[in-house]
Amino acid sequence: LSKEKACIMKKVDTIVYNSSSLLTMAGPNRPRAGDEMRDNSAVLNGAVAIENGVVIETGSTSYINEKYIAEKKIDADGKLVMPGFVDPHTHIVFAGTREKEMEMRLSGATYLDILKQGGGIHSTVKKTRAISLGDLHAISKKHIKWIVEHGTTTVEIKSGYGLDPDTEEKMLTEIAHLQEEGPLDIVATFLGAHTIPKEVDRKEYIDWLTGEALERYKDKAEFWDVFCEDGAFTLEESKKILKTAKDAGYKLKIHAGQFNDLGAAGAAALLGAISA
Repeated sequence: LSKEKACIMKKVDTIVYNSSSLLTMAGPNRPRAGDEMRDNSAVLNGAVAIENGVVIETGSTSYINEKYIAEKKIDADGKLVMPGFVDPHTHIVFAGTREKEMEMRLSGATYLDILKQGGGIHSTVKKTRAISLGDLHAISKKHIKWIVEHGTTTVEIKSGYGLDPDTEEKMLTEIAHLQEEGPLDIVATFLGAHTIPKEVDRKEYIDWLTGEALERYKDKAEFWDVFCEDGAFTLEESKKILKTAKDAGYKLKIHAGQFNDLGAAGAAALLGAISA
């Protein structure tokens, strides 16, 4: 490369080049629908120029190599290059596993049958309440490692396996620890409205969700979620919980129609929830 040519080329931190295909996802700056979802704006033999962790420009390998110079150049060696996955619904922070319930499912029991018998969510709540924050962190780091290895770079993580003030806070504290340590961008969601804990009166628990909890977690969670389903929260209860959360400044999500259509998706739309 001549000195004259190098002088007119723009210097960047990193160039990734020689991909089989570069998925740029260029297109409308809004949620896509219909045939738009099939368009990933691929560039064959694509390359990308990066400066300070930000994509400056994408194009063919020949175009990017003509326009930019970088100390760090990564040869993709004919592999696919694409943006990281954004996972908007996860339960990464929890203790225990529920593989024993698989036999019940194979024998004909439904998810809701198992929940009513004290399994499902209740089973994980018991184990998450009992675990120390340190041990919970070790388990959660393992889960983070797995999803990073599969290409996720941004993730939403819910609480919801505490169903009491202290354990919900423990989960949200762990989510904050994971964000601080990286490498993922993490969004925290409070899911205290996952189901009614077995030891608490229904009205008392909903009063807590629509009262004290709103203030307690305002600096720990960006979103407020509710599981609207038979065996969890009714449509009217869900609407009340979400409306009070919205009034308190939280963004909204809802588990809608997982097993039964109770009208939660429509309520989510009316309340301006980001997902249902």
